[in-house]
Amino acid sequence: MFIIYGIIDIVFWVIEVFLGLRFLLKFFGANSAVPFVKWVYMVAQHFLGPFVGVFPTYGISGGKFVIEFSTLFAIIVYILIYYLILWILSFLLPPPPFRSIK
Repeated sequence: MFIIYGIIDIVFWVIEVFLGLRFLLKFFGANSAVPFVKWVYMVAQHFLGPFVGVFPTYGISGGKFVIEFSTLFAIIVYILIYYLILWILSFLLPPPPFRSIK
């Protein structure tokens, strides 16, 4: 029964890590021709899809450093969805002994 909480934790942490990496790589102007950067962008794009274009993207220093507000918004929304799912599960399943949701 507690494995459901673990699976949800892993799924949402993976999403958050990829979105956070994308934001940092864009912000610091990472070279998108590098295979690792390309891979992070490709994976994160799947989670970012519903949020593309919600907010404008700003470039600093001639566009080398990019601030993607849509990515930040996606991170916040996924965190809220994560806590909403945990809250709903707290009514359906007993919370694991290491977690308290009220």
